[in-house]
Amino acid sequence: MKTACSGPSMPAISMSPSKLSTCRPKALRRTVMSRPPMVSWPSIPSSIRSASMIIPAQVPKAGSPSAMRSRSGSYSSKILASLIMVVDSPPGMTSPSTAASSEGRRTATASSPRRRSASRCSRTSPWRASTPMLWSTSADPRRHAPPILGRMPARRLRLLAGALVLVLAAPASVAAADARPDRIDGWTTASPGEVGLSRAALARHARLAKQRGSTCLAVVRRGKLAGDWNWGTPRTTPREVFSVTKSVTSTLVGIAAGDGLLELDDPVSRYVPQWRGTASADVTIRNLLSNDSGRFWSLESDYSLLVKSSDRTGYAVGLTQQHPAGSAWAYNNAAIQVLDAVLRRATGLRTDVFAQRRLFDPLGMTHTRMTRDSSGRSTNAFFGMQTTCLDLARLGRLFLQQGRVDGERVVPRAFVRAAVGRSSTAHNAAYGYLWWLNRPGTLRGPTDAVDDAGQPVTPRTGQLAPAASPRMFAALGLGGQVLLVDPGSGTIVVRLGTDSLAGQNQAFAEAAAVVTDAVG
Repeated sequence: MKTACSGPSMPAISMSPSKLSTCRPKALRRTVMSRPPMVSWPSIPSSIRSASMIIPAQVPKAGSPSAMRSRSGSYSSKILASLIMVVDSPPGMTSPSTAASSEGRRTATASSPRRRSASRCSRTSPWRASTPMLWSTSADPRRHAPPILGRMPARRLRLLAGALVLVLAAPASVAAADARPDRIDGWTTASPGEVGLSRAALARHARLAKQRGSTCLAVVRRGKLAGDWNWGTPRTTPREVFSVTKSVTSTLVGIAAGDGLLELDDPVSRYVPQWRGTASADVTIRNLLSNDSGRFWSLESDYSLLVKSSDRTGYAVGLTQQHPAGSAWAYNNAAIQVLDAVLRRATGLRTDVFAQRRLFDPLGMTHTRMTRDSSGRSTNAFFGMQTTCLDLARLGRLFLQQGRVDGERVVPRAFVRAAVGRSSTAHNAAYGYLWWLNRPGTLRGPTDAVDDAGQPVTPRTGQLAPAASPRMFAALGLGGQVLLVDPGSGTIVVRLGTDSLAGQNQAFAEAAAVVTDAVG
């Protein structure tokens, strides 16, 4: 007798009748166990007084049986079980010759079939039946029992009931463990094996992510969600992603360029009149995207005064030039914030509104928003975006698909290649257009020690993840926030977590290791 259990857990004194749409015109097999199996199930105490029986499947137009409840005496425990059972090829009771005139009542007398006919029926019958389960917690477990059960001694009946519960509950627990919804927050799901990933490797990296204080980890390959972990924060709750925002700002510049609203080699002074006739007149939009603008940088101005300013864009625009444009690389938050002024002037919209209309909505990033400063005028361009793991994975998919989503062009292909396909400056091989790259060469990390002018104390060469593909790229944020894309394997990894500095330096390498370890 093959069974598959599903449905909500219910207490021992309740009944779940079959749905009308699932009633079938064939009877169930009547099974008599000559000897109960030797089982040990600690969750069912030997003193429990419970019995169970299977109500016959319904004949056409008979409807589902009325719910029955009985309780007498006392009981000390409840049984939780899934109460929908599907039975294959029932060879036992035959179908009635005519439809029953009342619920659950048959007009033909049931009889046990001969062995030969039962065997033939079990091989050929195409019918299935969805049956209700009745749990009785009567002091006398034989009450409401069918004739055969009614003649059994109470002790044997209790053993039989326990065995039946064990048989039914086991497949239910297996089904629950293996159950996977077809879609999660708009993503089509797949098991790791279906997309060529190692389940064990993903599990190891999920444990590491949890140890790092992550709130979520998502792994996408071949366009399907193969791994989705969430700790402490609901999946669809937006959270701060810090400098991951920079990569989104870069993407908005690319969209505006595709619309013909600006060009990367335009001088910023075309959109920021305050820079005309100053030492910053030659700074281009490309310089701002590459972080080699030469604009003023200091630890105090970039991480204190800028953040505290009520008008962050106004503060950033008002700083001075420190180095000639293109001559030095610095991780310069204030210079990137100037892109808010560029986008506003070029598009005629606030940057957060432009992002919503041209990026978040087309990609289905329904849990994502850019934020504004306290003045309400400036959109935070260097940090401040709030999003989720699965929304960020959509941004990764956009770049993996060379700027297209659902067949529609969102970002110019040429911009995608320039932003993440090659180093944007000779001063840092690991940097594209506000995206981090795994290219080898002169290396400047986001938290490298620098002098008062933002220049490296100890210059170095190398790669962010030496063991991984040089084609990998990522958006990184404070505390190890990371969206990593591997074009070679078609894999996207997203990890979000706490806002501590722990894990920041190794975020790229650890996300890359998810790919190198899991891809078969």
